[in-house]
Amino acid sequence: MLTGVVDLLGGIGILLPAVLRIRPVLTVFAAYGIIALMAIAIIFHVSRGEAKNIGFNIFVLSLAAFVAWGRQKGPENNIPH
Repeated sequence: MLTGVVDLLGGIGILLPAVLRIRPVLTVFAAYGIIALMAIAIIFHVSRGEAKNIGFNIFVLSLAAFVAWGRQKGPENNIPH
């Protein structure tokens, strides 16, 4: 239940700041949160012997990393490098 709520909040955090153009830098932070969540999920599955179930987690982690990378490079974010 808790991870489902965190997933939902992460999805909302990825979409709303970019769509509404209200502090789009929050999209980057939401993507970082999803990356952390998926990394923990991968560790959890591997520790339980469920390594065959991590494909989706790797896919979502990759998408979140791409969003974070792409949004960091945008001029509207003004993130110090």
